[in-house]
Amino acid sequence: MFSMKNFLKTIRDSRGMTQEQLAESLGTSQATICKIENGQQRLNDVLIKKIVEILKCSADELLFGIKPENAADEREKMLLDYFRNSTEKGKDLLLQTGDTVPKLQDKQITKEVC
Repeated sequence: MFSMKNFLKTIRDSRGMTQEQLAESLGTSQATICKIENGQQRLNDVLIKKIVEILKCSADELLFGIKPENAADEREKMLLDYFRNSTEKGKDLLLQTGDTVPKLQDKQITKEVC
């Protein structure tokens, strides 16, 4: 169960959809949508999936406010933080891992990697 307090309202408003319209699409009441947006009611995985489909957004945007175009930026920041907080040996290991990733993605795993 997740709370969507502010993100649901923001996304719904940006799509020009009213609480009533979203409620009708979900087969629920406007009062339920209001409670969800105010953090008084939580949603289960099934409703999250339906909302994502109806509002044409990602689950990350709905749950965490992270838009798809910002998701890569957040991951890049995480990697940079890992690198900056590592010892010299840790930095070398991160760089070696970075060299290995393309090989793994292309499924060109050699005996060296294994």
